[in-house]
Amino acid sequence: MSRLSLLASLVLVAACGRVALLDEPDAGGGTGGGRAGGSAAGGTAGNAGGGSTAGGAAGGSTAGGLSGGGVAGGGVAGGSAGGTAGGAAGGAGGGEPFNPCRGLSAGDCRANALCDADFCFACSCRPNFEGCRLKVQTPAVCPLVNCPTPQCCSDDSTCGRPFVCMEPNRVSCGACNNAPSTCTTDASCNTSVTGNVCLPRACACSGQTDCQPGCSAQNPCRDGQTCDAATKRCEQTRCNSTPCPSGFNCVLGPMGDVCIARSCTSDRDCGDIFCVSGTCRTSLGICGQFAP
Repeated sequence: MSRLSLLASLVLVAACGRVALLDEPDAGGGTGGGRAGGSAAGGTAGNAGGGSTAGGAAGGSTAGGLSGGGVAGGGVAGGSAGGTAGGAAGGAGGGEPFNPCRGLSAGDCRANALCDADFCFACSCRPNFEGCRLKVQTPAVCPLVNCPTPQCCSDDSTCGRPFVCMEPNRVSCGACNNAPSTCTTDASCNTSVTGNVCLPRACACSGQTDCQPGCSAQNPCRDGQTCDAATKRCEQTRCNSTPCPSGFNCVLGPMGDVCIARSCTSDRDCGDIFCVSGTCRTSLGICGQFAP
């Protein structure tokens, strides 16, 4: 080896040794121990091992920092203790266990074998969806309501004889009404002023018609129908540009593509709504009795 190469090697070794000596107090200081812990809990454990800024100060010098709060205290033991304690503290905190039912819609909840959908009734047979939960969890507690709730049903068997499961708002007729019609067209009902339209009479003997309230937010249409705000009449919901609501299929009919309620055997066939007497409906039926 040439004399010049030997001299360069000695300079490099000396420089590296000097860098190590300059770096060692920082590595041994408690700030290093605290950083190794990575959390409040970790920092505390590092302090206990002597690897804190206070520990370094207690040494009183570079040498003191090396021996008292340096490599032995703050570097290895402090960092190890701090890391272990910090990790344990983080693990103990943890998060909530995964719940596959949280946030699901009623339809998706019913489709998941692990979940149950909770519904509550408030004065009618149109249930309110309260949320989805695991089957092993406690059902939702429904709020108290200050009104009578009718006996709701999904088929005749849930009512018991002589009652049957009827559509809500269905009129049970006895003797038919044979009085003459009171209108022939909507114009004779003055729809723009009264909001009434000329509709078939319930329980008519021979198709008589009367002026009756048209559709509105207070008088909604039946399932699968949409209210025409201009005419105040219910029309079959069309699906040529928009999808049908849950529980309905888009079917080509004489008037174009319209939404038709699905046939069903259980609520799972109806998405977010209910299976009532073999047809998907937005509301359960009401137990009632046909008039003699």
